[in-house]
Amino acid sequence: MNSFAGNLFKFICTFMLSQPHYVPKLSAVTMKSFIRLALVAITLLLIMGCSSTKSLQKYLNTHSHYIQYPLDSPVYKGEKNVTVFIDSVFFNADISDSTLVIKEKSWCLPLVFFNYWESRHHCIMGTSMIKQDLPKFLVSSMVEEANRSGQFILSTEIDSGYQLTLSIDAINAEGPYETVGYNYCLFFVYGYSYIYKAGPVKTELVISYKLKKDGEVIHEHTYYSDMTGKEVYTPSGDRKRLMKNLSISMLETTALNFQNIIETIVDDVDKRLQPSY
Repeated sequence: MNSFAGNLFKFICTFMLSQPHYVPKLSAVTMKSFIRLALVAITLLLIMGCSSTKSLQKYLNTHSHYIQYPLDSPVYKGEKNVTVFIDSVFFNADISDSTLVIKEKSWCLPLVFFNYWESRHHCIMGTSMIKQDLPKFLVSSMVEEANRSGQFILSTEIDSGYQLTLSIDAINAEGPYETVGYNYCLFFVYGYSYIYKAGPVKTELVISYKLKKDGEVIHEHTYYSDMTGKEVYTPSGDRKRLMKNLSISMLETTALNFQNIIETIVDDVDKRLQPSY
């Protein structure tokens, strides 16, 4: 229980104990209505407070998004005389097809005058969240970046002696999804507060490449990139909006990893091909 909710609970208990002679005179009908309302409120709070693992996992697996990032690297405007052919792309990353949601903790404290709930899930991105085929996305992004900022032409059709082999060795994105809230009802005084939050997501990406000339490897390297996203909130309690923001945060941060590594590989290949320019 967080400090504010705990202090509020102590205040309510202290107030009740300090007023032993203050008992409102309620009719039997009013008391029954009050009890019904209290039971309904508690039931609703239990439903709201204990986040459904299945509904969260279902949403993340059925709402996919594109990986995309802005092209903001400097444009090379000089002449290009060397062509590099992408001969193969491997996908060796250990990533699940489905997004996984793990319940870390979930509990509620339903009392007559005070209710508190807290729930935490850990979400791990699967390929179901991504609209593109990852190897194809890597190839198209490499071609676009090389032909934009590189001093060579990157092609998927023309083999002029230089070949490039790419491999996605690891890709991961994960982060928490939390709900916290409370309500109190002291006779006819009612109040509540709740917040849904997610993140920060942590992502990592590993891509290796081999540059070959006439089939012989002349250079190879592996690049690693990791990014951390920001926490996202929905104080209004809009769960679907928070789920969407969580998945977008995972993909946006993953996209930045791709951008970082792709630009680095293009720059590295440029350096290796300098004698041929």
